Amino acid sequence: MKNRLKKFLSVALVAVMTLASVVITDIQPVHAASGAITEAKGWFETAYVKWTPVAGATGYNVYVKSASATDAAYVQLDDELIRKYPSYMRADALGLRAGDYVMKVVPVVSGKENASAAIVSNTMTVSAYDRSGFTFSSNSPAKNGVGAYNNDGTLKSGASVLYVTEANKNTVKMKIGNTEYTGVAAITQAIKTKNNCQPVAIRIIGQVTLSGLSCPDMSSAYAIGVKGAANVTFEGVGDDATLYTAGVAAFQSSSIEVRNLGLMNWGGGKDGDGITLKKSVGVWVHNNDIFYGDAGSDGDQAKGDGSMDLKDNSQYVTISYNHFWDSGKMSLCGMKSESGENWITYHHNWFDHSDSRHPRIRTMSVHVYNNYYDGNAKYGVGAAKDSEAFVEANYFRNCPYPMLSSMQGSDVLAGGIFSGENGGVIKAYNNNMEGQKSVIYANSDAGTTSASATDFDAYLATSRSETVPSTYSAKQGGKTYSNFDTKVDLGVKESAIDNPADVPSIVTSEAGRLAGGDFKWTFDNSVDDASYSLNTALKTALNNYKTSLVSVGGGSTSGESHTHTYGEWVIEKEATETETGLKSRTCSVCGDKQTEVIPKKGSTDTPDVPAPSEGSYVQNFTADGKTSNFYAITGNLATNKGTVTYNGLTLTQCLKIESATNIKFTATAKGKLTLVFAEASKSIKVNGTKYASDSNGIVSVDVNAGSVEITKGDTMNLFYMVYTPDGTTEETHTHNYVSKVTKEATCTEAGVLTYTCTSTTGTCDKKTYTEAIPATGHKFSTEWTIDVAPTDTTPGSKSHHCTVCGEKTDVTEIPATGVVGKTGLYLEDGAWVYYSNGKVDTEYAGLAENEYGVWYVSNGTIDWNYTGFVSTSDKTDLVINGQVNNSYTGLVLMDNAWKNIKNGQIDTEYTGLVENANGAYYVANGEIDWNYTGFVTYNGSEHLVVNGKADDTFTGIVLMDGAWKYIKDGSYNTEYTGLVENANGTWYVTAGGIDWDYSGYVTSEGTENLVIRGRVNNSYIGVAEINGEWLFVNNGKVDLTYTGLGENEYGIWYIEKGTIVWDYTGLVLYYEKWWYVSGGKVDTEFTGIAENENGKWYISNGTIDWTYTGQVTDANGTWNVVNGKVVS
Repeated sequence: MKNRLKKFLSVALVAVMTLASVVITDIQPVHAASGAITEAKGWFETAYVKWTPVAGATGYNVYVKSASATDAAYVQLDDELIRKYPSYMRADALGLRAGDYVMKVVPVVSGKENASAAIVSNTMTVSAYDRSGFTFSSNSPAKNGVGAYNNDGTLKSGASVLYVTEANKNTVKMKIGNTEYTGVAAITQAIKTKNNCQPVAIRIIGQVTLSGLSCPDMSSAYAIGVKGAANVTFEGVGDDATLYTAGVAAFQSSSIEVRNLGLMNWGGGKDGDGITLKKSVGVWVHNNDIFYGDAGSDGDQAKGDGSMDLKDNSQYVTISYNHFWDSGKMSLCGMKSESGENWITYHHNWFDHSDSRHPRIRTMSVHVYNNYYDGNAKYGVGAAKDSEAFVEANYFRNCPYPMLSSMQGSDVLAGGIFSGENGGVIKAYNNNMEGQKSVIYANSDAGTTSASATDFDAYLATSRSETVPSTYSAKQGGKTYSNFDTKVDLGVKESAIDNPADVPSIVTSEAGRLAGGDFKWTFDNSVDDASYSLNTALKTALNNYKTSLVSVGGGSTSGESHTHTYGEWVIEKEATETETGLKSRTCSVCGDKQTEVIPKKGSTDTPDVPAPSEGSYVQNFTADGKTSNFYAITGNLATNKGTVTYNGLTLTQCLKIESATNIKFTATAKGKLTLVFAEASKSIKVNGTKYASDSNGIVSVDVNAGSVEITKGDTMNLFYMVYTPDGTTEETHTHNYVSKVTKEATCTEAGVLTYTCTSTTGTCDKKTYTEAIPATGHKFSTEWTIDVAPTDTTPGSKSHHCTVCGEKTDVTEIPATGVVGKTGLYLEDGAWVYYSNGKVDTEYAGLAENEYGVWYVSNGTIDWNYTGFVSTSDKTDLVINGQVNNSYTGLVLMDNAWKNIKNGQIDTEYTGLVENANGAYYVANGEIDWNYTGFVTYNGSEHLVVNGKADDTFTGIVLMDGAWKYIKDGSYNTEYTGLVENANGTWYVTAGGIDWDYSGYVTSEGTENLVIRGRVNNSYIGVAEINGEWLFVNNGKVDLTYTGLGENEYGIWYIEKGTIVWDYTGLVLYYEKWWYVSGGKVDTEFTGIAENENGKWYISNGTIDWTYTGQVTDANGTWNVVNGKVVS
């Protein structure tokens, strides 16, 4: 992306405050310390500040503005964008146009801003995201803005924001239409275009797990996602937003964006993908960190299934600036059902030691550019099933097969990766490669071998505009290259393509989450470049990952900052008797301005939409669908047939005129029937007679009183119809709206302003409509109100009251009047501090009680990280995450072991399965037994346990009760006979276990395999018993031409023509030694005289002893031996 220069801010800042949003957070006060901004930076369409807590502050308000604007332009951030970490506070401003900004942090003390203590950042430069690729091409349905955002980085008009944390995911609320939904699963299930849902930005804060995120539509995806939705963005806040065990999915949706998220251990413990797209269009997935998923059910899913899969005809998709961390299968691009080009782009991604599928393409036309292939063990781009790809300006480092086409070229050398599918065609241009094993070009000797016009990986273009001749085609399937890259808008200009030599530095600095994210890892190129095995150290680090986020919310005093607080109406132009006027009002928080027309004097008219009069019978399919008290309508509605304007109406829904379509009505008198279509010069039948539409798509028919029937002539789309009896006219109707407050706004709830049309001319198609009157917000008094007076022994309380509704805030304890030196826990500046006789006791370690429970205290404050047992003089208490919980039953990680707790005590008596959020585990002697593998009965059912964890989906062999047993889908299977693979090799299984006695050949998947004593050994050299006969085997194959000695675990044997000669006795030369064979076997215990055609020899321990000189006596006499040979 060469156009990295910042864009200048041309209009006022409007995007930091959301137009509508949902607020539920786990707000906590913050620790006191001296306040100073420690870091302030801009990134892509966001800026952030970090600061040390301010002494005495109970909260913070944070603001942002353009650097060149006056202080009056400051806009307050949503409270959820302010977060607390162990040693600092942080706030992120999202939805910024490119430009220069400053941010201001204002401490809040006792509900009031301390403006004198405000701290202001330095100037921060915000850049625009690189909006390039097919998603932004001229033919894309999302070209004007993907997800909830406009192309300038600001939120779309009317967009809602949903803040999601681990704490609020089941309780957060959002209104869609007139219905309020609770919980992320219910909300995402309801986000659908059919529900007229507004654009939605779903913002993830901190580490959020799968439970509670996945709606019914996503049950098989194990992900947060939407189906049938439009204009939705899934995004992370800051550098640590992490979906942990959850993926992201979009099914049958349009204009979807996924950005700035970390995905760890996704897959739901099943076969879910990291990010999944199905039948979705206009999608942009960018700037995410995608780590390992959970191991799937197949052998090639140790790192999870697909990290980023596009399936089922998804179109106009861009995958850019993502960081893939050692993915096993990066991206499947197409299943087998697609039939078109689909138009997919991959650019500026960091394939960081990921193994394969970068991407693996079926059927689609794909542009792959400016990606960094960084040590990929298997291959780069794979083209199969009649696909095509333009691969340009990428950097391949130690990728053995940068480009492959199925069943030809390097794919044959690699052993055939694509399951025998038809090949595809790749056009390559201006790529940088180092460390490649094989590249074969169709037309150039610039690869690792000479050119091949039939067995090639790619066509090498010498210019970007060069076309690939049709004489080059896939060896299997015959696919030719369409040269789409020279014919269609790719969504990126040639001038914006980066030089491939610059790609590593650009991608490693800009791909992934903000500032590279909070998880750091360095691969060992000497090992990880070639290894495609699971990196166990990395997996362990991911398993141990835990966010450092302490709490969400800065204690902002502005209330729900997304709800506008408008001032009084201001007259901008007075109305006269001949002209309307104009009035406006402004939100005191964010500066949003509303305007409204003032009717002419003496009139309440508000010009609106003309409609037919009451003398006519109207069917407006956009407003009414097929519902009618006059017409009997049979047929199907559609909303994708375009837009028609008629008589001042904008019509978007129609009735499809098909063979089954039928409309009947009874005309009350002779009159005119008017039909409004999208199509000109096509025919419709009225009472069996065809009538053609005019150039405007309108059909006018005179009808007589009686039955009228409308049926198909040509295929058309009917948007509107009206029957007007003679004597009436299709006159227009002018709305005269009068407003009335039908529900007063309160501090917390919006009111309703209802407009009612009072006009009596014509037919009114919109009698009433409503507008929301924003909630007024609480008006808290600055004076304290004593709610409970303290006594000598009992503390009281005070608070600030709302002067309108009496709601309380800043509830503060008043100490008991008789207490001189306080002892116990007290909340101070966001931390629970332990006092002893009026002083903070940093020496105390033990339990302390307050109104919320009993807590473990260490170094003068509650230790939230402590889990274990604490003994006092009379009992022992269980502490979990700092709080005593003697009623707890379940598994707890304690002293580096998972203990089984029952009613607050370790249960050493129970043996069996115990469940937690991660699964069911086998417990014995009070803790998980990670060494146990076997079957366990639990809740009336038998379950398989493998290495301590129940796994009812396991298929393979396990060591159980001293024997290796075959398991299929969690059950012991005695029916299967054949080969089974595990980490130690491939084994022959029969009757439910490994057959250690079997040696012979077994055919599996068309390949003959040699089994030696139950184990496949296709490289075996030696003697083996096969089908009852002892034969010589060379590299897994019987060699009936071999004569000589052969070994096995039973000894060394004499072989002739591949078979042991049992009656052979004599000397045989083997590995430069002469061996004595007796009864077909080398006798290493024999010492004496043996004879061959060259004479008699002295044998010691089975072989000629060339060093021996002397006499030897045996049953045949005494022999003189010199240097091992008998002499006369």
